[in-house]
Amino acid sequence: MKRRSRCLPLVAACLLAHCVCAALEIPGADGSDGALRVTKESCVEGVYTIDLGQAATRLWDSTSPRSGKGVYDPEKWAVVFKYTSVQIDEGCTVKFVNHPSNPPVYWLVSGDVVIRGELNLDGERGRDKDDLAPTRCAQHGPGGFAGGLSQTYDSDTGYTYYGGGGYGPGGSVTSVYINSNVFTSSGASHATLGSYNKYGKVGALYGDETLIPLVGGSGGAGSNHAGYDNFSMAGGSGGGAGGGAICIAASGTVTLEGLISARGNRGGIRFSKSSLTSRAYFRGGCGSGGAVRLVAEAIQGSGCVDVCSFGVTVESMQQDGYDFDENDVFEDRCLGGAGRVRLDSNHITLCNRNFSGWNVEPSLGNGDQVVLWADAKIMMLTLGGAALPADPTYRQSGLNECVSFATAGERELVFRTENIPTDANVVVK
Repeated sequence: MKRRSRCLPLVAACLLAHCVCAALEIPGADGSDGALRVTKESCVEGVYTIDLGQAATRLWDSTSPRSGKGVYDPEKWAVVFKYTSVQIDEGCTVKFVNHPSNPPVYWLVSGDVVIRGELNLDGERGRDKDDLAPTRCAQHGPGGFAGGLSQTYDSDTGYTYYGGGGYGPGGSVTSVYINSNVFTSSGASHATLGSYNKYGKVGALYGDETLIPLVGGSGGAGSNHAGYDNFSMAGGSGGGAGGGAICIAASGTVTLEGLISARGNRGGIRFSKSSLTSRAYFRGGCGSGGAVRLVAEAIQGSGCVDVCSFGVTVESMQQDGYDFDENDVFEDRCLGGAGRVRLDSNHITLCNRNFSGWNVEPSLGNGDQVVLWADAKIMMLTLGGAALPADPTYRQSGLNECVSFATAGERELVFRTENIPTDANVVVK
């Protein structure tokens, strides 16, 4: 044992020399999207927006037909960019417009990645009771899932629509009311369970530390406010949306001095103000955190990756237009679960490998073999004899069913699996 311990410094020195000299081979990183350089001059009010809907539908390893727009592969369920290098300057925030099919994002980079600003894949906050905007689900980060609708009343049809459950594999179930009492919804789950009150029901845990396949956070449930405002349009609070998912795979070095954020957002609130204090009651469930994976020959810097689920602070309430101060009260009882972070590299010095200050400590792997995609696959074919679309889009207005039936009852679901053991259990939600 003593002789082996004396050899370890020599082995470590050899590995260090190897990682400095070699470059990691990233499959498909052909550079056809050019260099992504985000400066203050290229931003609008500090924000640089990438529209994922502009990606051409191609196989993931195809050359991008329009530089900078990427490709969308329905089989892999991913929007893939092939950059030569990436640089996001301090003071700049990169955000995304979702693709209609809601896939996560992959950056395959033939050179280095430097992030001094912010890469943001956060979900939207749930609709507050007093919001005047048209009713809709809180929108997710790319690869994540929307929050549930709040209870609403449609004056045109005379129908009341009760709060809906959050979307996604870890989406929480909508709240209930009993004898005109109001109960909050529950938070969505991901790597950890969301929190809940006495009557809530959180979603299930999902995913694993490999982040293969790459899936974002789930949505919190919308809430019902029975007997309040006579079921008016302001009668409920929406669920917060889940954080998105991104994989950055670089042949060279990933330097993170800023922030990569894929947070699940807060649920909607009911707000009240007394003569002495303000109070925010959290009625909509919070979305869960998303997923971030970094693959590179070396990963360094002093930055942070945040995939938590957050409620609100005094500062955020003030930004939303509420009259809050440090003496006010929050009832934070329906937070979402945390997401997942993974670092795959031959040489990790990020935060000196001290991740204790992070909300989620990453899982670590080496970069000797880059595996980006899962071989396992499940494809839904028909439901009740009706064909299901091979690549369903993700609509959040009007009817969003792939198929519908005039009567209630059981329906047969036919699906096909590939590279999955015959004795495996498949759970459909």
